[in-house]
Amino acid sequence: MCRAGWFSAIALITFAPIVLGGEPRSIKPVIVLTGIDSRKETSQVVRCSTRDEWVAAWRSHAGDDAAKAKTMHEVDFTNYMLVAIFDGKSYANTGLSIHSVEEGESSIQLRYRRNSYQSDIFTTRDRSTQSFMFVILPNSQKELIFERDTRRIIQAPPEWTEQSRLPTIKK
Repeated sequence: MCRAGWFSAIALITFAPIVLGGEPRSIKPVIVLTGIDSRKETSQVVRCSTRDEWVAAWRSHAGDDAAKAKTMHEVDFTNYMLVAIFDGKSYANTGLSIHSVEEGESSIQLRYRRNSYQSDIFTTRDRSTQSFMFVILPNSQKELIFERDTRRIIQAPPEWTEQSRLPTIKK
Protein backbone atom coordinates (compact mmCIF):
# COMPACT_ATOMS: atom_id res chain seq x y z
CA MET A 1 0.00 0.00 0.00
CA CYS A 2 1.37 3.45 -0.84
CA ARG A 3 2.06 6.14 1.75
CA ALA A 4 -1.10 8.05 0.86
CA GLY A 5 -3.15 4.87 1.39
CA TRP A 6 -1.56 4.21 4.79
CA PHE A 7 -2.05 7.82 5.81
CA SER A 8 -5.72 7.66 4.78
CA ALA A 9 -6.24 4.40 6.68
CA ILE A 10 -4.58 5.79 9.83
CA ALA A 11 -6.57 9.04 9.58
CA LEU A 12 -9.82 7.10 9.16
CA ILE A 13 -9.10 4.94 12.22
CA THR A 14 -7.97 7.93 14.29
CA PHE A 15 -10.78 10.34 13.39
CA ALA A 16 -13.67 7.94 12.74
CA PRO A 17 -15.18 8.42 16.21
CA ILE A 18 -15.25 12.20 15.67
CA VAL A 19 -16.77 12.00 12.19
CA LEU A 20 -19.25 9.23 12.98
CA GLY A 21 -20.42 10.60 16.31
CA GLY A 22 -18.15 8.39 18.42
CA GLU A 23 -18.29 7.87 22.13
CA PRO A 24 -20.46 10.07 24.36
CA ARG A 25 -18.64 13.01 25.86
CA SER A 26 -18.82 13.94 29.51
CA ILE A 27 -20.45 17.26 30.41
CA LYS A 28 -19.79 19.01 33.70
CA PRO A 29 -22.80 20.79 35.14
CA VAL A 30 -22.25 24.51 35.65
CA ILE A 31 -24.22 24.58 38.92
CA VAL A 32 -26.07 21.93 40.93
CA LEU A 33 -28.46 22.88 43.74
CA THR A 34 -30.06 20.14 45.83
CA GLY A 35 -32.07 19.78 48.99
CA ILE A 36 -34.83 17.88 50.76
CA ASP A 37 -37.44 20.57 51.36
CA SER A 38 -39.27 20.99 48.07
CA ARG A 39 -42.99 21.65 48.27
CA LYS A 40 -43.50 19.45 45.18
CA GLU A 41 -44.92 16.15 46.40
CA THR A 42 -44.80 14.19 43.13
CA SER A 43 -41.86 12.97 41.06
CA GLN A 44 -41.20 14.99 37.91
CA VAL A 45 -38.38 16.15 35.64
CA VAL A 46 -38.57 19.47 33.80
CA ARG A 47 -36.36 21.10 31.17
CA CYS A 48 -36.35 24.88 31.46
CA SER A 49 -35.17 26.66 28.31
CA THR A 50 -36.83 30.00 29.08
CA ARG A 51 -37.27 32.19 32.13
CA ASP A 52 -41.04 31.54 32.08
CA GLU A 53 -40.47 27.77 32.28
CA TRP A 54 -38.00 28.31 35.13
CA VAL A 55 -40.46 30.54 37.02
CA ALA A 56 -43.16 27.84 36.72
CA ALA A 57 -40.76 25.12 37.97
CA TRP A 58 -39.60 27.31 40.85
CA ARG A 59 -43.18 28.12 41.88
CA SER A 60 -43.95 24.40 41.88
CA HIS A 61 -40.90 23.88 44.11
CA ALA A 62 -41.47 26.84 46.47
CA GLY A 63 -45.22 26.37 46.88
CA ASP A 64 -46.72 28.96 49.20
CA ASP A 65 -43.42 29.63 51.01
CA ALA A 66 -42.99 33.37 50.36
CA ALA A 67 -39.40 33.46 51.63
CA LYS A 68 -38.36 30.59 49.34
CA ALA A 69 -40.21 32.13 46.39
CA LYS A 70 -37.95 35.20 46.64
CA THR A 71 -34.73 33.19 46.41
CA MET A 72 -35.07 32.05 42.79
CA HIS A 73 -31.74 32.31 40.93
CA GLU A 74 -31.33 33.99 37.56
CA VAL A 75 -30.19 31.82 34.64
CA ASP A 76 -28.69 32.88 31.29
CA PHE A 77 -31.02 30.95 28.99
CA THR A 78 -29.16 32.19 25.91
CA ASN A 79 -26.28 29.85 26.76
CA TYR A 80 -27.67 27.44 29.34
CA MET A 81 -30.69 25.33 30.22
CA LEU A 82 -31.86 24.26 33.64
CA VAL A 83 -33.05 20.77 34.47
CA ALA A 84 -35.23 20.32 37.55
CA ILE A 85 -35.56 16.88 39.13
CA PHE A 86 -38.24 16.50 41.78
CA ASP A 87 -38.04 13.20 43.65
CA GLY A 88 -41.44 13.40 45.33
CA LYS A 89 -42.14 12.10 48.82
CA SER A 90 -39.42 9.90 50.24
CA TYR A 91 -37.64 9.08 53.50
CA ALA A 92 -34.16 9.02 55.02
CA ASN A 93 -32.11 10.87 52.43
CA THR A 94 -30.06 14.05 52.20
CA GLY A 95 -31.03 15.01 48.65
CA LEU A 96 -29.92 14.00 45.18
CA SER A 97 -26.48 14.02 43.54
CA ILE A 98 -25.18 13.85 39.98
CA HIS A 99 -23.24 10.75 39.02
CA SER A 100 -22.61 11.69 35.38
CA VAL A 101 -23.87 13.67 32.41
CA GLU A 102 -23.00 12.17 29.02
CA GLU A 103 -23.78 13.76 25.66
CA GLY A 104 -24.27 11.42 22.73
CA GLU A 105 -25.10 12.13 19.11
CA SER A 106 -28.84 12.56 19.69
CA SER A 107 -29.36 12.62 23.47
CA ILE A 108 -27.99 13.63 26.85
CA GLN A 109 -28.03 11.03 29.61
CA LEU A 110 -28.13 12.33 33.18
CA ARG A 111 -27.47 9.77 35.92
CA TYR A 112 -28.19 10.65 39.53
CA ARG A 113 -28.48 9.14 42.98
CA ARG A 114 -30.74 9.61 45.96
CA ASN A 115 -28.36 10.10 48.89
CA SER A 116 -30.06 7.64 51.23
CA TYR A 117 -29.02 6.52 54.65
CA GLN A 118 -30.14 3.61 56.79
CA SER A 119 -32.03 4.06 60.02
CA ASP A 120 -34.45 2.05 62.09
CA ILE A 121 -38.09 1.86 61.06
CA PHE A 122 -39.29 4.01 63.97
CA THR A 123 -37.16 7.09 63.19
CA THR A 124 -37.48 6.77 59.41
CA ARG A 125 -41.18 7.63 59.53
CA ASP A 126 -40.30 10.98 61.12
CA ARG A 127 -37.76 11.87 58.43
CA SER A 128 -39.84 12.37 55.33
CA THR A 129 -38.25 14.34 52.52
CA GLN A 130 -39.19 15.86 49.19
CA SER A 131 -35.82 15.95 47.49
CA PHE A 132 -35.01 18.09 44.47
CA MET A 133 -32.07 18.99 42.26
CA PHE A 134 -31.62 21.90 39.87
CA VAL A 135 -28.86 21.36 37.29
CA ILE A 136 -27.60 24.05 34.94
CA LEU A 137 -26.08 22.64 31.74
CA PRO A 138 -24.97 24.08 28.40
CA ASN A 139 -28.01 24.71 26.19
CA SER A 140 -29.14 21.74 24.11
CA GLN A 141 -32.26 20.69 22.25
CA LYS A 142 -31.38 16.98 22.39
CA GLU A 143 -33.51 14.35 24.07
CA LEU A 144 -32.81 14.13 27.82
CA ILE A 145 -32.68 10.71 29.46
CA PHE A 146 -32.79 10.48 33.27
CA GLU A 147 -31.52 7.39 35.09
CA ARG A 148 -31.43 6.90 38.86
CA ASP A 149 -29.26 4.46 40.78
CA THR A 150 -31.82 2.10 42.33
CA ARG A 151 -29.54 -0.39 44.06
CA ARG A 152 -30.70 -1.52 47.50
CA ILE A 153 -27.32 -2.50 49.00
CA ILE A 154 -24.66 0.18 49.42
CA GLN A 155 -21.74 -2.11 48.47
CA ALA A 156 -23.48 -3.37 45.32
CA PRO A 157 -22.60 -1.86 41.94
CA PRO A 158 -24.93 0.87 40.65
CA GLU A 159 -28.20 -0.27 39.04
CA TRP A 160 -29.28 2.42 36.57
CA THR A 161 -33.02 2.56 36.04
CA GLU A 162 -34.57 4.94 33.55
CA GLN A 163 -36.89 7.35 35.33
CA SER A 164 -37.95 9.66 32.54
CA ARG A 165 -37.27 11.04 29.06
CA LEU A 166 -37.81 14.53 27.72
CA PRO A 167 -38.06 14.65 23.93
CA THR A 168 -35.89 16.57 21.52
CA ILE A 169 -36.99 20.17 21.14
CA LYS A 170 -38.07 20.84 17.55
CA LYS A 171 -37.48 24.34 16.24
